[in-house]
Amino acid sequence: MRVADTVLSSTVTNNLRQSLSRINRFQNDLSTGVKIHDASDNPAGASRSLLLRSDIRNNQQFQRNIGEALGQMDFVDSTLDSLLNTVIDLQGIAIAGASDTVNPENREIMAREVNELLELAVSVGQTKFRGRFIFAGTETLEKPYEDIRDSAGQIIDVGNAVRASVTLNDRATAVGTLLGLTTPPAGTVTIGDQTVAIDLATDSLDDIKASIDAAAPTGVSTTIEESVRNGQSTFKLRISGTATVVDANNVLGSLNIGNVDTTKAMLREVGDGIHVQVNTSGQDLFEGAQNVFTSLIRLRDALNGNDIDSIRASITDMQVARGKISEVRGVLGARAERVEVQRTLLERFEVNLTGALSITEDADLSETVLNLQQEQTVFQSALVSGQSVFQPTLLDFLQ
Repeated sequence: MRVADTVLSSTVTNNLRQSLSRINRFQNDLSTGVKIHDASDNPAGASRSLLLRSDIRNNQQFQRNIGEALGQMDFVDSTLDSLLNTVIDLQGIAIAGASDTVNPENREIMAREVNELLELAVSVGQTKFRGRFIFAGTETLEKPYEDIRDSAGQIIDVGNAVRASVTLNDRATAVGTLLGLTTPPAGTVTIGDQTVAIDLATDSLDDIKASIDAAAPTGVSTTIEESVRNGQSTFKLRISGTATVVDANNVLGSLNIGNVDTTKAMLREVGDGIHVQVNTSGQDLFEGAQNVFTSLIRLRDALNGNDIDSIRASITDMQVARGKISEVRGVLGARAERVEVQRTLLERFEVNLTGALSITEDADLSETVLNLQQEQTVFQSALVSGQSVFQPTLLDFLQ
């Protein structure tokens, strides 16, 4: 059967074009080091590659989370170590102060030293890590503890601080209207040593502040904090100087004003579905009937009062405080060890994922070079054999 010259030339041209395309692909594989450039190159491989890359990104994010978690845990542990050393020093002072050979004047000197260490302990309770309070549970932007002082500026009590109100976009409009409350609550609220009548149906932030200021609870101050963003002002009411807010009618509670909850766990995801608590509850150390703050205040007052029995009781208090701190550090250390193990597992998993991705995507350079050489040979042979197909034309003779 006779085959037309045009068909032959078209076939040769197509074959040469396909050979050139394969040469180009092999050269591209060599220059990039990968063999999948488009999904059409290997649909199954491209799909697997996407899944592997997603797993690698997730793995790397978990490792970043672990780095942040361990950084916070290490900082908290250092803080607790400082607090433990302070309590050890205080126990030594209590033991010395309980001696019958110490006179009242020396005990007063010891009391002043205890007072300084009390100030240090309070500052430890307010410690921040990267701008956030470490003993405030999940309310890390709120100061966890409020130190109550007498007229001489001496700490007489420490309790959970009062968090600021929710953010409102107006300070002069009734709070109930701004919050969209159908039945705004009203009633008396005990703030510090005074009671204040508040009605959210009619009272604005300015009105509430004025009512509290008029009642003048001892040591209490109120401020309206203003923030401006994109030209829009927002406002918060903050009550400071007391840890006492009794709100039976949920009046201030509707504004989210209340004592900071230091018990909530701050979790960090360190693996797929694996969460680890990275914070330490302030409740374990600084709250309850026998806490660090109360024990220090009792010791200071006992030394000032030359009360030997109370001083001796403080020795036990300091021992209990040491036990609490050591227990909290032990729990923290166990969590940190768990996170370290998880990091090791993730690092190994990343190596496996990277290897699988390499097998899926990376070109075998030696094989690719061989294929390129073979294809170039085929192309050159096709060129030579194709010359017989393209017959001379009149134009060839004229040239």
